[in-house]
Amino acid sequence: IPVWAFHNSGDMFVPFTSTKSTVSEIKKLGGNAKETIYGAIGHDCWGRAYNDPQLFAWMKQQRRQ
Repeated sequence: IPVWAFHNSGDMFVPFTSTKSTVSEIKKLGGNAKETIYGAIGHDCWGRAYNDPQLFAWMKQQRRQ
């Protein structure tokens, strides 16, 4: 299942490096993953992600492998 992970560098609860390492491990295992790391905008990155029209265009293109 393709993964697009979103995070931000200013998250005070979860370090963005966790997302980067998770995406890296998925790729090492042959998975389809990518990440977007936003600038320091606090913990809420989902509002920005959901407002990005590229997200929904990407979702429509994905297929289970």
